[in-house]
Parts: sequence; C-alpha cells; structure tokens
Amino acid sequence: LRTGAVSPPAKKASGSHTRPSPPVTCSDAPQASESERGGERVRERERERERERERERERERERERERERERVRERERERERERERERERERERERESGTM
Repeated sequence: LRTGAVSPPAKKASGSHTRPSPPVTCSDAPQASESERGGERVRERERERERERERERERERERERERERERVRERERERERERERERERERERERESGTM
C-alpha cells in the first residue's frame, strides 16, 4: 500500500503530460520578461541614439544654413565693392573730362 502511494507521484513526475508545464510557468516566464526588459532597454538605447543622430543632423543643417547666410553676406559685400569700384571709375571719368 505504501509503494502504491509512492508510485503515482513518481509516475506523474516522469509523465510527458506534466513535464512541459513546469518549465513554461516557472522557468521560461521570468526569463521571457527579463529578456523583454532587456529588449526594452536595447530599444530605449536605440531610440536615444536615433534622437542623438537627429540632433546632430539638425546641428549640421543649422551649420549649413549659417554657411549659406555667410555666402550671401559675402556676395553682398562683393557687390558692394563692385559698386564702389564703379563709382570710383565714374569719378575718375568725371575728373578726366573735367580737366579737358
């Protein structure tokens, strides 16, 4: 009778019906949530890197706009120098015609 009492639990433990169940509920579930948390941390770091790359691209676009504004100012200064040279030539022509 005692061997009969011991036998069913042993049979149950080695049975294929109950063996898959404990790993799923005890072992795999915490591992899954841990890996999910790990995956979330990975995704968060990836989002942070993406935000940093976006900030870097924005800074680069700002530097490009600044360079463009500088080129515009330079062209404006060049036009101003050209107008000044033109006025100088005009005054020179007036002096030459005035001496005649």
